Amino acid sequence: MKYMVRAVSRDLNGKVTDIADTWPLNATTVEDAKAEVDRQHWREPGDVANTFEITDESGNALTWRPFRKGSKPASWS
Repeated sequence: MKYMVRAVSRDLNGKVTDIADTWPLNATTVEDAKAEVDRQHWREPGDVANTFEITDESGNALTWRPFRKGSKPASWS
């Protein structure tokens, strides 16, 4: 299965309000996809996005996490 990571904006209720960008991943499992995203050095998103989502090739969100929680990356839901 192919996985993608996308930077999205979520409102206070957790609803996705905007998809800022999408990138392909090399991972073959969801756990590998999480680790691949966590290893990357991402620029601060600014006002556009506040969350990462890992999706399948159809665009269905499989897991997500906020960009940061304090000074550390947040955990995956």
